Parts: sequence; C-alpha cells; structure tokens
Amino acid sequence: MSEEASHLWSHLDGARRLERRLVDRKSFIVEEIDGYTFIHPKHTKWDWSEEELSLRSVAVDQRGLVVSCGWPKFFNMGERPINDAALEAALSSGEEVFFTEKLDGTLIIRSVLPDGRVIFRTRGAWDGGKFGALARSIASAHYPALLDPTLMPEWSLLFEYVGPANLIVIAYSQEDLWFLGAIRHADGHLMPVSQAQAFASEQRLHLVPLVELPRDLQGLQQAVRVWDDREGVVVRLHRGQLLIKLKSARYLAQHAMRANMSYTLIVEYARSAAVTTEEELEAGLRELGYDYELCQIAKGHFRTYREHLASSEATLATARRLHSDFLAQVDDSANPPADERERRKRFAMQATRQPDPLRSVLFALYDARPERAQALLFRWHVIEKRP
Repeated sequence: MSEEASHLWSHLDGARRLERRLVDRKSFIVEEIDGYTFIHPKHTKWDWSEEELSLRSVAVDQRGLVVSCGWPKFFNMGERPINDAALEAALSSGEEVFFTEKLDGTLIIRSVLPDGRVIFRTRGAWDGGKFGALARSIASAHYPALLDPTLMPEWSLLFEYVGPANLIVIAYSQEDLWFLGAIRHADGHLMPVSQAQAFASEQRLHLVPLVELPRDLQGLQQAVRVWDDREGVVVRLHRGQLLIKLKSARYLAQHAMRANMSYTLIVEYARSAAVTTEEELEAGLRELGYDYELCQIAKGHFRTYREHLASSEATLATARRLHSDFLAQVDDSANPPADERERRKRFAMQATRQPDPLRSVLFALYDARPERAQALLFRWHVIEKRP
C-alpha cells in the first residue's frame, strides 16, 4: 500500500478520481450499493496516510468520481505534532483561526446523487439507518430546501443530529440538525467558515456555534479541558482546510463512565487532561462523580498506561539513536552514496535487521515523519500493550 498510496487519487476532467482497486481492503470496508462504491474505515484502522484521509466516509461512481463524502479524517490535538505546530504558528502570526463547538450527536451527510436523489446518510450507513429517516423528517419540517436536488449538488452538506433521544453525554432538549460545513466533491475543498455562515443565513439553517477562546495554545487547551457542558471544539485554520479536535477532559471522563470503565478511555482522558500522576487522576475523577471503587479501577488502567508510555518513549529514544548512527554509516565521506536510491538502500540494510517496531519507526524517521514514528510506537506499546 505504501508504494501505491500516492496513486490512490488521480484526476478525470478536472475532478479527483479514486483508484478503487488501490483501496486497502484490510483497513477499509468497501461496499457496492445502488451502483456506487461506498468506503469507510474498519474499527481497527489507526494509521492514516495523507491520501487515505478522504476515505473517512466517501462514495464514488463507477468512474471513481466522488458523489458523496463526509469530513476527511482529522485528529485530536496531540496526535499529529505537525498539525499542532501549524496551529501554534497560525495563532502566533495572527492568521484567521476559528473555533466551532464540537456537538455531541451523530454526523449526517446530505448529498445529491447523479440521478437526482437526495440522501441523508451517516458515516458508516449508506441509508442512514434511523438517523437518516430522522434527518429527512427534520429537513422536511424545518429546512425544506435541503430536499431540493438543485441545492448544492456539487457539495456534500454536513450536519450534526442532536436530540433528547440521542443522548451520548451532553443532553440536548430539542431535536435539530446543526449545519457544520460542506465539502466539494470535485477537489475535497472544505467550505470556509465565512462561506458557511453566508450559506446558513441564506437557507435559514442553524450554524454550529462559534466559540471565543484564548489565542495561545496553552490557554486554549486549559480553557477547553474544564468544560462540563460541551464536548469540545473543532479548530479550523488555513481557511478551513485544516481541522483539529480538542475535547473537554470532563467530557471524556463522563463518556468513560457511560461506556463503562476501560483502559482505552482512561488513556484518552489522561492525555487530554495532561494527567501525569495517580493523585491528579483521582482528584479529577472524584470531581466528576467517580466513587472509590471506580477510581481504583481507573488507577489500575492508569498505571498500565504509564508503564507502556515509558516503553514507547524509551523505544523512540533508541530509534533516534540508531537512526543517527545508521545515517552516519550511510553518509560515510570516504564512500558516499551515489544517489538517494543507493542511500535509502544502505539505510534499509541496517534498519531491516532491527525487530518491530524499531524497523518501521526507523523508516518513518528516515522519511522525516516523526509524527508517524510516534503514532506507530503509541499504537504498539500503549494501545496494543506490546513489549
């Protein structure tokens, strides 16, 4: 897949075209429905190449042209250091950055198919299941323009369905569709916030609320972490083309309580709340209503997390040292490589002698992808708990 990933998308008559045969079926569910190919990731998917981000939920026709798509895959703050650095630079430079509330509901994707049918679907269900029917009913009653196939057929419009019957953690008293934004089929362009505001006003849609937050990274994180009535925010920068999620630590803890205590959710809570000690963990969980027994279970998960995090950090340090040593050997001034191909081959001869996960991490470092190296190790040591 790695060699073919750069060819996953091509162009046809100026529009992006998916090479369906190159989609990794070990990582994605590929369904043929109504003459279209519907693609979304398996639950085990965790390592995303740039070319795969648009496959978070997409449908293409027989030529590979996009007919419906949801948000591209985007990440939590802290998951991709390169994104965090871009945000920090944008905030420092005064670039326009928007914070929109991350609503705690179900994503609804409204698209117009080439045959004129208007569909309301979810990320993983072509027919939308019960949520598709609910969304259509709300649109019919309150936003009838959404049923018009001449309205924005070149775009997929994205909404969040919320309501008292769809309680996840945050309670909403009224059933509604909140307009989040849109994505253009031809090129994957995300609708900038200013355009979304104008469109929502024209169509009398409820636009996802904008939130005022500190314009520095630390202040932003601290402000969102203590929210207890909202899930978090989606940070939108680079004219809306880069999205980053930031969730409230309180939300994550409450989600964990509802979903039953689990190692994975305690890991997510600890990372989001920057918890580094058992005392900090217990204090935060007590404040959120955890009883003594649940706190003890949580602390057990937390100890396991810290042990595996230390292993991840130690492996990364070893990988960085080996990477430096191997490059010194590869770039021997007495016998320098003739070209990049030979340089990589020399490096590969050293790297492939290492066991996993070092082998994969070394290639990520060679390719100047430190965020991939960190993600590989986090997955190996912390999520899968391998030694």
